[in-house]
Amino acid sequence: MRSIGLVLISVVLGAASTARAAEWSAPVTVSAPHTFAQPVTLTQSTQVVTATWGWGDGVGLAAPGGFSSAEARFGSGFGAEHRAPAGIVDVASDGPRRAVAVTQTEVPRGRTERGPLRYAIGAAFSENGRFGALHRLRTAAVASRASIASNGGPVIAGWIETTGKRRIVQVVTRNPGGAFSRPTTLSGRGQADGVDVAASRRGDLAVVFVRNGKVLARVKRAGGRWGAIRELAKANGPTQWQLISAIAENGRVVVAWRRYTLRRVGVPGTRALESTSLAAGKSAFSAPQVVEADGVVGPSLLATGAAAFALVWTDQDGIASNGPATPRVALTGTSPRFGAPLSAAPAAGGLRDTRIASGPLGLYAVWVEPQPDGDGDGLGRGALLPPGASAFLAPEQVTPSENVHEVGIAADVTGGAFVAAWSARPEGTGPGIPLDQIRSFVRAARRTG
Repeated sequence: MRSIGLVLISVVLGAASTARAAEWSAPVTVSAPHTFAQPVTLTQSTQVVTATWGWGDGVGLAAPGGFSSAEARFGSGFGAEHRAPAGIVDVASDGPRRAVAVTQTEVPRGRTERGPLRYAIGAAFSENGRFGALHRLRTAAVASRASIASNGGPVIAGWIETTGKRRIVQVVTRNPGGAFSRPTTLSGRGQADGVDVAASRRGDLAVVFVRNGKVLARVKRAGGRWGAIRELAKANGPTQWQLISAIAENGRVVVAWRRYTLRRVGVPGTRALESTSLAAGKSAFSAPQVVEADGVVGPSLLATGAAAFALVWTDQDGIASNGPATPRVALTGTSPRFGAPLSAAPAAGGLRDTRIASGPLGLYAVWVEPQPDGDGDGLGRGALLPPGASAFLAPEQVTPSENVHEVGIAADVTGGAFVAAWSARPEGTGPGIPLDQIRSFVRAARRTG
């Protein structure tokens, strides 16, 4: 019996050792030093992870700045840093080995020009981490941030354009190997505000926007035409909206929004997260679901498979930015409705910027935990939700405590690894460090096992 017990103990210890084998590598520096490094966007395809970020040297209007990119092939680290087009505002995967970025740059105004600011909307594709020539899509008075989507099939980009007294929704599309279409107006009247677009590999497209206090959507099925405008939600008093959308491999469309309902002066508003879905072959969206009633900050949406989705956000207690906050995730299963939210870690003061990636090992959530000497920044933490599990594993330290501002996360789907990248100031931020001596870097690490 004693020998059997020893065997059982060794098996248990071996399993525990295996569970602890997963760890984050020592960080490597991806970028040249800059005074400022903007948040890093990681775009995950089926063979590579593409990182893009903005940077600036010095301060003032004349200070040099720009955007950069780098590629990490699955199973290896990031390669060389390359100069990227100016004004990148959104990036999406486009096929096995590349990404597509949409840019938005202000057009200089002449002496006699009046009215809204004019912007040039463009798009560029990457090869080996380097973005190629910029395709000019539109020059117009733009009233919103452009959005782009692609999952190896068509590319769609959308924005709000000011025309007279109207703010209209414009989109361009591109089939694989073809040219971009001319702009198409999907909403030509009223006052449109925010816009978000989504695409599936098989060719489904969706655009969601706010117009005159209502959340509206139009869907185009693979090989078909744009459907009618569908109303998804409407304001109940003064409201600010944040829109997100995604399409699964089976064609199911999910749209979610943060509804920030403003109250009277001195009374905090509510920050609810709601969603709805449209199944393939259907024309009507489901009744809206309230996923979280209040406290939602920075939500994002991810299609995680043939029919599944994940919503992730930071649940903030109150309106104080340094108050208790929790990284939260809600998932769909066999039902298109989201289940009860899961917490990736206990609440902590000032925790923020929760993001998530999906891979063979499950879902991995990351967030920033401020440190006392970080001037609001700190270190990156994360936690894994294995497939089929009902709770996240214990939180892990993803980055050193090096004044990390945000952490991006992507999955290396061939090697079972996760890739993280972040902007940080390992040498400190001040106030004892002069501005011209501050050095910000983009850094990266891998998690295996």
